[in-house]
Amino acid sequence: MTFALPQKTCILWQIRAFFILVLLYAVVVSFCRIFLIALLPTTIVLAIGSVFVLLYISVYLKQYKINVNSSVLYITKGVFIKTTIIIPHIRLAYIKSFATPMMGWLKLRCIILKVARGWVLVPELDVINAEKLIKLVKYD
Repeated sequence: MTFALPQKTCILWQIRAFFILVLLYAVVVSFCRIFLIALLPTTIVLAIGSVFVLLYISVYLKQYKINVNSSVLYITKGVFIKTTIIIPHIRLAYIKSFATPMMGWLKLRCIILKVARGWVLVPELDVINAEKLIKLVKYD
């Protein structure tokens, strides 16, 4: 079975990035009071960076795919550098899902897959798909 991240995940990550960029801009503006000449170039650079970050988040999350078969979990991600994480079901120590208040409001769940020497974070899935993924991995 194949899972893709919902559009709500992209919106959630773009909201997070927007708040970080606003905070960064506020810090820069507070320093630019002293050096007023640097305000315009800094604003231009932050605006271009903001557009890039928001577009990159959208493309990155659309590339994220999760495939589950009877014995292995495949997670494919990446834009410029594609990576595939392969986790045999037998190697999973435990699966944990959680939701922040904003994720709960959007009806999303994040999943952590704990393996022997580390963990893998699966970004926000719809609650129904998260439960399906956990059941497929847990009971195979």
